[in-house]
Amino acid sequence: MLLLDCKQRLLAFNLEKAYEKCKANKEILAFSHRKVGWSAPKYSLNENFSIELKSNFGYGSVSYFYTKIRYKNLDIIPFSDWVNYQYSKIYEIVQYSSKHWPANESWKEAMEYLSEACNISEKNENKFIKTYIIDQCDEMIIGLKNILTNNDFKIKKYSFLNQEKGYINLKLKEHNLTEFRGKKISGALEFIKPLSEFANIIEIKDYIAQIEACNIEIKPMLIEEKANLNVLIRQLKREKNTLEYQLKRLELQDTRYDEKRAIFRQNLYSTIGKVSNNEFIEKFNQANPNYKKFCIDLQEAGQKFQAKLLELTNAENVLENIEKYIKTIVDYFTEKED
Repeated sequence: MLLLDCKQRLLAFNLEKAYEKCKANKEILAFSHRKVGWSAPKYSLNENFSIELKSNFGYGSVSYFYTKIRYKNLDIIPFSDWVNYQYSKIYEIVQYSSKHWPANESWKEAMEYLSEACNISEKNENKFIKTYIIDQCDEMIIGLKNILTNNDFKIKKYSFLNQEKGYINLKLKEHNLTEFRGKKISGALEFIKPLSEFANIIEIKDYIAQIEACNIEIKPMLIEEKANLNVLIRQLKREKNTLEYQLKRLELQDTRYDEKRAIFRQNLYSTIGKVSNNEFIEKFNQANPNYKKFCIDLQEAGQKFQAKLLELTNAENVLENIEKYIKTIVDYFTEKED
């Protein structure tokens, strides 16, 4: 243990010395690290191009490793991630340009990504703008239109938070499909502000117009779905109440059986003495031939009630989300008119 502790302390010391050497060497523009926990060093590679290395290593499912590019004081944002993932957060997407597996082995990939982007920006600005800005915007718009018209999607998958693993075929229908469409299309309105930052570099009016057009198209779908859900929820509440009433009747009957079991156990003890639990159950079932079926009925009633309750809760959650998406769209266009 002592030897291991000494090795770890020596490694930490040598790493700190290496960091100091890297900082002192003006030819080194940026360097990796092996720090556990939150870290976000920034480096300026030239007057137009700076980077930020955002990491949180060693914290399991909340670990992350992001690289952020800032070009001519503009954040390079992967707009396409909004449509390429089922679960994505806007506040997260605007924080990075690319994300990597949160492990030390990913440093080479991250540095190569940044190096390539920087070199392209210096050699061919038009190519950089197309690759890292225009193509991202185009991919987002294509994705939004696909979400608006299709009901199955090939999207990227997380094995767990911030860690990407392959693709999945997402197939949605009915309320869940409308909810997904509403989330992605109304959410895209939040990208209009960061998108507007690129107005001096690219033509953004068409992108904004297409995002708005998708929202205008989805709004009546959301309103119709809201009405359908209200009808469904009323029906589910009636069904839930009926199942709850049936369950409570059976639970009351179960209470009576509890009393019968207690009396039966006492009588059994006074006649033949103490018996095993298995023997007691066997004798009680013989004396109460309907009890076995009653237990099955009670279990099934409980399962049916819980399933209906879950169905109702899910429908109410979808309705709440759809109402939120409608409000997002209405608020956006109301503010725009003002």
